[in-house]
Amino acid sequence: MQYRREIDGLRALAVVPVVLFHAGYECFKGGFIGVDVFFVISGYLITSIIAAEITKGTFSLTGFYDRRIRRILPALLFLMIICIPFSLLLMVPSELREFSNSLITVPFFISNIFFFLQDDYFTTTTETKPLLHTWSLAVEEQYYIFFPIFMTIFWAVRKKVTTILVGVFAVVSLGLAEWAWRTLEFSSFYLTPMRVWELLIGVLIAFYMMENRLLNSRNLQLLPTIGMALIIYSIFSFDSSTPYPSVYTLIPTLGTALVILYGNSETYVGKLLSNKLFVGIGLISYSVYLWHQPIFAFSRLWIVDGLSGLHMFLLCSLSFVFAYVSWKYVEQPFRKEQKFTRKQIFLSALVVSSIVILTSIAMRYGIIKGQYDKQFNYINEAESTYGGEGYDFGVNIYGHTKSSPSFVLYGDSHALQYISALETFAKKNKISFLSITKSACLSLPGITNLWNNKVRDSCLVQLEILREKALANNLPIMIAHRWIKMLAKPEGKNIKATILDLEGQRLIFDSIDKLLEMKNYSNDIVIVGNVPTSNLLKEGGYKKCVFRRQGNCNENFEPKMGEAFSLISSFKEHSNKNRRIFFIDPYKALCPDSQCIVLDDDKLVYSDHAHLSKYGASLVIEDNRLLILSLN
Repeated sequence: MQYRREIDGLRALAVVPVVLFHAGYECFKGGFIGVDVFFVISGYLITSIIAAEITKGTFSLTGFYDRRIRRILPALLFLMIICIPFSLLLMVPSELREFSNSLITVPFFISNIFFFLQDDYFTTTTETKPLLHTWSLAVEEQYYIFFPIFMTIFWAVRKKVTTILVGVFAVVSLGLAEWAWRTLEFSSFYLTPMRVWELLIGVLIAFYMMENRLLNSRNLQLLPTIGMALIIYSIFSFDSSTPYPSVYTLIPTLGTALVILYGNSETYVGKLLSNKLFVGIGLISYSVYLWHQPIFAFSRLWIVDGLSGLHMFLLCSLSFVFAYVSWKYVEQPFRKEQKFTRKQIFLSALVVSSIVILTSIAMRYGIIKGQYDKQFNYINEAESTYGGEGYDFGVNIYGHTKSSPSFVLYGDSHALQYISALETFAKKNKISFLSITKSACLSLPGITNLWNNKVRDSCLVQLEILREKALANNLPIMIAHRWIKMLAKPEGKNIKATILDLEGQRLIFDSIDKLLEMKNYSNDIVIVGNVPTSNLLKEGGYKKCVFRRQGNCNENFEPKMGEAFSLISSFKEHSNKNRRIFFIDPYKALCPDSQCIVLDDDKLVYSDHAHLSKYGASLVIEDNRLLILSLN
């Protein structure tokens, strides 16, 4: 097919927003849509090549996969090898285990499934995963396992049937994506069945352009301009709350389609995308995409208290430098058939992939340095001693079970984290308590929290259980939650408020007041505030502080006091207004003398970036023992 400079320019428009999004620049909050642009471009280019070769009678599956290996694997495997020593230097045991597991999945192109099972794409924990971005390569290669075979069977025989089938598959895939975000309690962001339709849009573009259908010159200027506007709109308007993939994804993908279809070199858009800067970035876009995430991730692992805007600018620049070197000395040589035969390429890919996989297995099971045993013990102990470790979500009674429950613990994992400490306290004082907990759930009268931008019916059930078990029996209620979630009404209406803003606080306090006003309920309610957080915790930096012994971990802890004081003052003010509302402030126990603690006599206070260890939870419970004993 004829080379189109503007397509390389379009690649630049795809990769730069992705890099800036991963760099954390707020104005590029929708930069992740660059991957969707890549999918459409890929579907268009690969289909055009396959169809042309089938028509000429020169297409072969081995030739196709030879080109894919040359295009994808050399730079990818080189990157993975470079990542290994940095992971050994900068990662703590849990991170190293997860990284080694991801290393195994990448050569098999199933890393999208691995990361799907780990975290939501938009959580902060993904910022330190060096190979997170390989999910999109996995989606593409899973698709290209089957698509060439499909084309071989249908294209040469019935082109019209092929087009209809592709259209049907695209509609079904988009329907799955839309159904998934509305129905499932987990994100389908990484999953191939919900992404295939984007590649198939590129396929349909290729089929359309083979007919050489063009609109008049006025439309040739207007349509690619609209397409470019749709892409740019998505970059600056979408964010982590946008359901994705979904019908919203049609905006950047159809925009890309318009640019490919009508943005030829005679149009303003085509001329813009064909300039040297855009084309130059586009040519190295694959390597830019490969290198930026590991560079950002390892930098975040090293600088535990957060990267500044200047840091990120320098790291973005470094990504392009590394990308150029990789493109020139790794990508380009391996793509030339005269330098490496097909057999050499296949064998090299097999050998290097095997070495990477064996190395990752060794890292997973064998690499623990004796001189760090004490640090490893701290970290492993914290990871295995989350305050709720060994306890189940649901409805349970703990403590001195021969006595009737004195109070109810209600909430999510931030309630569960106190169960071990509360059980020890309850047994010591010959009392018991009832726990009603569910992961990531808060349900109060007239209000609930959102999960993946939607209400979970299973959360709403929690309020009914609370009414049955606590309110009907007039038991005091201790509510613990991570008070930062987006709120909604039970019928699913997103209120666009969080407990961090005044509207969200009003809604929460109104719902708590409604609990107090329930018929025949005359007991007290205790609100447990958030635990202290900081960039050190957000990045898991306290583990690195312990592991690498970079100074005093407690001194490096700088809590986000603006957020904390806003919540604390609001909770205290509301509890002071009502004699039946009490407030437990974890800061009081965890930040004595305004110095928050991470290590206390070699005991870790946290189990992860947001939850307390059993020891940390015990500090909060002990500090509030008189209040807890007064509940009955």
